[in-house]
Amino acid sequence: MRKTIIFLFVTGLFLLPLFSQSEKTLVIRVELNQDAHKKYSEYEKSYVNAAYRQFQQDLTKDPQIQIRTPETDNDLRSIQKESQIEASKGLASENAAYATDKGSRAALSIRVQMAKVGKDYQLSCEIREIEKMSMTQRNTQKASLEQVSSDVVVDALAYEVLLFLQEKSYIPRVSLDITNQLLHRDAANSEKNLKKYVESYAKQKREAEAELAALRTETKSKEDKLAKEARERALQLNIELAEKNRQIAEQNLRRQQEKNQEEANRQAELKKISKEQQEKFAQEFAEIDAARRAIQKESLGQLSLKKRIELIESARENVRQLEEQLNDILWQNRTGMTSKMQEELDKKENEPWRKADLSNGIPTSRARKFRDDEKAAIRKRYESQMDADEKKLRTFAEPGIADYRAQIQSNLEDMQKTLYVFRSVNEIDDFLRLQVDEYDGDRQSWEVHSDFVLPIEKTDTSAIVLPPVPITYLMMVGSQPDMDSAEGYKKYQDDVDRADFYFRTKVPYLYSELSVKVTYDSSASVYKILPQDYAIYRTQDNSKPIARYDAKKLAAVQKKYEADLKEQQEAEEDERRSALREIKWDMFWANQRARRGVYLDLGYSGQSSYHGFVGDLTFLWGGKHFFGGFDATLIGISDSCFNSTLYKSITYLSIEGMLGWSIKFGVLRPYIAGGIGIFDRTQKAKSSKVSNESKTGFTFLGEAGIDIVLGRFVIGGVYKLRHYTDVGNMDNYSVSIGYNW
Repeated sequence: MRKTIIFLFVTGLFLLPLFSQSEKTLVIRVELNQDAHKKYSEYEKSYVNAAYRQFQQDLTKDPQIQIRTPETDNDLRSIQKESQIEASKGLASENAAYATDKGSRAALSIRVQMAKVGKDYQLSCEIREIEKMSMTQRNTQKASLEQVSSDVVVDALAYEVLLFLQEKSYIPRVSLDITNQLLHRDAANSEKNLKKYVESYAKQKREAEAELAALRTETKSKEDKLAKEARERALQLNIELAEKNRQIAEQNLRRQQEKNQEEANRQAELKKISKEQQEKFAQEFAEIDAARRAIQKESLGQLSLKKRIELIESARENVRQLEEQLNDILWQNRTGMTSKMQEELDKKENEPWRKADLSNGIPTSRARKFRDDEKAAIRKRYESQMDADEKKLRTFAEPGIADYRAQIQSNLEDMQKTLYVFRSVNEIDDFLRLQVDEYDGDRQSWEVHSDFVLPIEKTDTSAIVLPPVPITYLMMVGSQPDMDSAEGYKKYQDDVDRADFYFRTKVPYLYSELSVKVTYDSSASVYKILPQDYAIYRTQDNSKPIARYDAKKLAAVQKKYEADLKEQQEAEEDERRSALREIKWDMFWANQRARRGVYLDLGYSGQSSYHGFVGDLTFLWGGKHFFGGFDATLIGISDSCFNSTLYKSITYLSIEGMLGWSIKFGVLRPYIAGGIGIFDRTQKAKSSKVSNESKTGFTFLGEAGIDIVLGRFVIGGVYKLRHYTDVGNMDNYSVSIGYNW
């Protein structure tokens, strides 16, 4: 059990899992030169670590390549050493056999290192064949420290490695899309290529998902199970990487389509001007483009915020995985040892008593105490072993956890004291973009907007609110327009067209610059981006900004933005509530249904001097609110109710025509109605000495009630006031049941 626990733990310590080698997979062991790494300052290590991480990501752009880290091999050797010790005690280890299995071995080893050469640094890698342990290739890239981790330098080094692997037939031909990406060719950004990349990454994801689904079958041997799990983890990483690359390619495709449209508009505008002007514009564009490249090169002078956060989050994820694995393995170890301890305790408890232990067939108190002491010794032995195992595992894992925590703290400190600068000329990290609105003739200005979108997880950019900046005709031309003369106005028109033409070029005439600082909110696990300075520059002459906002001004802009946003949200909420009320009111009226159907009312009827039973049968027709129909009523009053010596009962039979109005609130439907009709009254005598009496007349009806509508069926209560022309008013209180039609 302990052997299995230790194996599971150490294999869980890797950031990148073990990969089983298949026919189409090349496993490469990538590591840093630790001897050289120890000599770096913490500042230098940040750049080396970023370059090392980027290098691994570049190699895995080829789906046939899987990466193993040095920790993998070190832990496998630890397992082998453990298995050798246990083998000497007569214990076998299937796990150790798997650890040495050739199917999980890397074919090549790549060692990455950085060395200082004069004022610059040299990023290099050595490629060795593991079976022969001989160096087959050495590649180098030279740059300043700040540029060592840049995409351009690292990508170039990775591309050289992929070419070597292709030449030595380790992998097939390096695809065109990978070549274009790693060499940062303009062709890589063509709309056609970007569409192809999107489909290529989508295809890689589908193929990995299909293979992953096929792998999820039962396996018999432990060795096959471990190999399958390793491959599943590799495929899952491939799926995540392919999806991430697909999203990036889709985003780049959208941007390229926008640029292509802008370029098409520019070419259309270019055709409208003279050849001499075209040549002048071409010359100026070349100058602007040269200035842009110089500014872009300056932007590479620091470790990017994106890479800094990636380093921190990578170390944080390593800590989480290590602690999670450690706790899981400790629990498994304790559970397994507890189970074995209980087996031994049960065995000891069920052990037959010897003759010396019994008295009249019952264990003596001394014998019982002796056995309890033996069981206590068993518990103590297992608990000591569990404590020792836990200490051993913690001792094994905690240095790695502490190292990652130190990396996190160091990178957080560097990040929080660094001023990060974003410029809209930087196409590699195109987080800040500048757009110019159409010319406003009334205000004689263009409005410039900057959009800052930081696609980095766990970042909060809510404090970044960049104001629109007006660029006036005066700022662009250097003088006020002459609007009074035809010649002056014609010049004004030409100047506006010329200036506007510059804004629509693919080479930015203006660029925006945003400086930010970053703080880490540990309670929310969020990196808060705080603006420090925002400015608009001319690309050709960036010595002085056209417009500038410091942190104080930006805070005022944000405050106004939040106030406007709150006001807008409140207005939208009021509008939403109003619309909702209208919808509810429309639904209320749409769901109206008048009181129509057949109803039977049964209840009580009477006056102050007599009362009796009443029954009404009503037939009604109607629309949404108004209804009409007729009502047949029978009222019976016995002599016990009116204390007569002559008559034993009185019966009223009436028929009324009626009209009414109802309104429905959900299942409740209150209503009122009125009607007029005729009645027949019959009084039955108690003896033959008195004649029965019959009389007819008119009846007037008024009623009010409420229904509970349950689909087609109705139940409710109703009060009816009837006026008979012979006796006056009579009250009716009834329970109503009915069926709607």
